[in-house]
Amino acid sequence: MNHKELVLCVLSLCGQPRGHFCLGFPNLSEKCDAPQLHHDLNKIDTSTIVSPKEQSLTGIAMNIAIILAGGIGRRMNLGYNKVFAELAGAPILAHTLTNFEECDRVDQVVVVAGNDSEGTAAEDIARVSDLIEERGFGKVISVVAGGATRMQSAEHGLAAADADDKDIVLVQDGDRPFTPPELITRAIEAAEQHDAAVCGAQPKDTIQLLDAEGLAVETLDRSRTLSVFTPVAARWGILQKAREKAQREGYIDTPGYEDSAVLQRYGVKVKVVPCDYTNIKITTPDDLEFAELIFEMLADRADEMQINPNLRILN
Repeated sequence: MNHKELVLCVLSLCGQPRGHFCLGFPNLSEKCDAPQLHHDLNKIDTSTIVSPKEQSLTGIAMNIAIILAGGIGRRMNLGYNKVFAELAGAPILAHTLTNFEECDRVDQVVVVAGNDSEGTAAEDIARVSDLIEERGFGKVISVVAGGATRMQSAEHGLAAADADDKDIVLVQDGDRPFTPPELITRAIEAAEQHDAAVCGAQPKDTIQLLDAEGLAVETLDRSRTLSVFTPVAARWGILQKAREKAQREGYIDTPGYEDSAVLQRYGVKVKVVPCDYTNIKITTPDDLEFAELIFEMLADRADEMQINPNLRILN
């Protein structure tokens, strides 16, 4: 069995990669407590960029992606932000940004980099800004500092987007490099029709609930369960209202929840956008090794089909 066959076997038989969950979000109507550390990308020509507020005056909704790249990555044991780890000759973040850059439906991108509480924000923002200039990512309008938690980092990014109520915002993990432009487009379209959408895949393994002692107490019907991936897409006005309610009720501190869970809790029906199991989040060294195999498999598949594999950053 060669390596490509091994990847296909693992994807088919061994269940889905880990989904991503977060804690929720604070009230974005309140001023951010984090220092106003950011990079305005002065080296990039932004003369043609139109702000969401300006475009809203024309009646055209914007689609704005928030790329969360503010983690420390302790489980990777790298000593630096894992989004800068090399995958097939380029930083993980470069792959992620390429997918959003090449998606025709995405208008603007905000990157959240570094961890302000860990003192890594300034260095990571500089590295991300250099990457943007080097690769020519023209949709990125701002790079802002991350917070102590994913919740705070998302808050900083969404605040920097300055979106209008009807705009679609997409929250994406910066260490999820295999989210194709086609999936991003489907997430946007689903949010346009249903106001909110989440990408995910149905688990292949049996899912059981545990009690406080770690004993299995119930087996769930996996046909009614979902492993949540990103992006999550939603109308900004609806997402903001849900977060404000979560803030007032203290729900944002509940572990194991993320954007779509906050929306669901407050009555928003979230449309599921099915995605491939290759849309993994790179969290551990094993994930990075697995990602290398996925990359080779997808590149070979694209060559065989004579289509653009969206991997031109490596050329």
